[in-house]
Amino acid sequence: MSIPELLAPAGSLEALYVAVDQGADAVYLGVGRLNARANAENLTEDQLVKAVEYAHLRSAKVYLAINTLFYDSEFDEGIDLARKAILAGIDAIIVQDLGFAAHIHNTYPGVALHASTQMNLFSRESLRLAIDLGITRIVLPRELSISEIRTRVEDAREFGLETEVFIHGALCVCYSGICLFSAMNGGGQRSGNRGLCAQPCRMPYTLKDYSGRSIRTGRLLSPKDRSAIPVLSDLIATGVTSLKIEGRMKDASYVSSVVNVYRRQVDSILSDQRLSSSVEEDSRHLLLAFNRGGSFTDAYLTGHKGPDFLSGDYSGRFGMRIGDVAATNPKSGDLSVRTSMKDVGKGDYLSIREKDVEKFSFPIGQIEVRNDRIIVKGLHPDALSQVLVGSDVYLMSEKIWDNVIQKNKARTKICIKFTFEDNTALVVASVVSGSHSGVAARTERSLPASDYPSLSPERIKEQLSKSGGTPFEVLEVSLGSTSYPIPVSMVNELRRDTLRRLEEAILQAPSNPSTLLRAAKAGESHADSKKRIPDGSRLVRYPDLRRCHEELSVNADMYAFSARDLCEERNRSRISALFEKEPKARLFTILPDSYKDEARERYLHLNQILSGQFGERYLGFIASISAGVASFYSSSSNIFNRESLLYALKEQPMVLSLSHELKETDQISLLRSIPTGYFKDTCLAVHHYGRIPWMQTAFCPIGQWKENCSACQPKGAAFSLQPLTADGKSDVSEALPIEPDSSGCSAIIWGHVLRPQNSALLAAARERQIPILYDFTFLSEPISERISILSSVKEA
Repeated sequence: MSIPELLAPAGSLEALYVAVDQGADAVYLGVGRLNARANAENLTEDQLVKAVEYAHLRSAKVYLAINTLFYDSEFDEGIDLARKAILAGIDAIIVQDLGFAAHIHNTYPGVALHASTQMNLFSRESLRLAIDLGITRIVLPRELSISEIRTRVEDAREFGLETEVFIHGALCVCYSGICLFSAMNGGGQRSGNRGLCAQPCRMPYTLKDYSGRSIRTGRLLSPKDRSAIPVLSDLIATGVTSLKIEGRMKDASYVSSVVNVYRRQVDSILSDQRLSSSVEEDSRHLLLAFNRGGSFTDAYLTGHKGPDFLSGDYSGRFGMRIGDVAATNPKSGDLSVRTSMKDVGKGDYLSIREKDVEKFSFPIGQIEVRNDRIIVKGLHPDALSQVLVGSDVYLMSEKIWDNVIQKNKARTKICIKFTFEDNTALVVASVVSGSHSGVAARTERSLPASDYPSLSPERIKEQLSKSGGTPFEVLEVSLGSTSYPIPVSMVNELRRDTLRRLEEAILQAPSNPSTLLRAAKAGESHADSKKRIPDGSRLVRYPDLRRCHEELSVNADMYAFSARDLCEERNRSRISALFEKEPKARLFTILPDSYKDEARERYLHLNQILSGQFGERYLGFIASISAGVASFYSSSSNIFNRESLLYALKEQPMVLSLSHELKETDQISLLRSIPTGYFKDTCLAVHHYGRIPWMQTAFCPIGQWKENCSACQPKGAAFSLQPLTADGKSDVSEALPIEPDSSGCSAIIWGHVLRPQNSALLAAARERQIPILYDFTFLSEPISERISILSSVKEA
């Protein structure tokens, strides 16, 4: 069984210290705001140097997250940060932006690059992109099952790529890197792709059916946190390179506790000494570190779906229920709690709740343990008078556990060799394990001839074993069996100088060994420059045929339908009828931005079917560039700046879309940064009308993953989500259509209808001789409205 790296979050310098001390093999962090956790405390550039030194001296690596999308105005700042991090000895840079990754790889080819989960590299086909960008490790999507992870590990290993998987912490209900909900639902200032997610999935919604009737209300998109403890052995057995803990927004106490638990659990599995009792105890520690909803989920990992995937309506830190209020005595300040848990003690924190509403919370001062209850003393009478008998009591922290783990201090394991010959003493210290294994330092001293009292081997060994406040733990001291004429002060001096030199050697050791450039073995580009699209063409998307019962024909140049719909023969018959009416029209297939392995073969086979059925009229897939199979790069490719646009154009797709998060002024500026005529045979898709997908989930909010569910059939396409205010009472915006996929119990949530005013953008495109494709999306608009909207382009 291979030994995986345990990777911990460090949202602050303090969190980094405790993560390393608790046994993390590596930590990941951000500096400033250019990362996917811009609101975390993060580190300063000066602190980054301290962080790298602290970690490296204790055999831990440091990865810098610069995993955000860049505006052109920010690009130089990001490159400068990367340069400073490389000089500081960073071990890898975590990236999302295509252009930024390509630039770093071309400028610093020896630097290890890790593809953030925000890059959405979810399939074997996506490996071509990773290899071309010089990626050395892929952070796998959280939505994969263990079986899918095993497949990804095997595929990645074939191409020399490492893999990383999240084992603990918060889950997004949307596939990472393609969520626009936060950015598009507000003023465009809270982009999840730029580290400022407003977490709209944690807010309450009303689910409505096709008639507008309310079905349920609550936090319908808020998943519980993940814990991989129950399946950790299976995860390690996949051969994954790194086990990653989420939590850069959490404090050092959380990091310390979670890293401590997973360090012991991983080590126990590797040594084949894992006990169910330790798993149960550690699960409790994890719950008290932080959880949503009172328990964890491993649903994505195991594939065992169910409604308990959601966290429920209590928001924030949940704690662990330990009992209920048996009695209160406001006069004496006593609170009696009925519980079987007897190891609650002074310094622990309790929360009293009624129907998921917290009424009272407090740290325990005085406590008395009795038969089936505990008595907490010294509480305020006014607060106690508001507490009802029967209220739920939750334990929020455990002081004793915090005190235990604070004593841990990570050390780099070394061995020391002492020799004495011709009045010359030599001490050599070598690192025996960890990321700097084999690094060594030596100190030599010549002694003048003198009658020094002889020191026994035992005494010399005792002195050389004292590592004191250094970052080292001496495992072994080797020397001969005779006594040596050397003073104790000289032995201590030799030890101190050697350990100081070893620190210097570790910090000077290369942390970025050159990465071998790989040939692109995962397949060639799927873009076909022979299939050109005329300037001014109009594309009509019908992403959900269940909503469109009327005539499809609106005299467009091209049509696009979802892969899910095209897999059904009856829908292909509708399209054949459409093409009989419009003999010059052509066809695209809209791929989901992420899809499960069971859908992969179906979609690839569909591509062959459509090519055979429609011949040259079939143009291929609309998909993210990361999918590795697209001829039309969708907006989920996150083309956000000049460098990412140039990278995408290098691939020569038939069509590409800029990110929907860019305002028109940003898009104009971006197009003007590209040399005239650079688009060649590639069209720029301009969104002219319709909704855009805000979120693609691996979870269905309609059926909530209930067993044998058919809730979305036959009228499931007409369900919608109505956003509510934080108090769950009043509507704040229009309902958002849901497009469910019953084959995978997943869904797409569509945003508001957009009618962009593109005149300035179109003028900028003409300046740069960029061919335009007008892009329309229709869900359930009447045919008369569709024809009118489409004709507005020609009228303009």
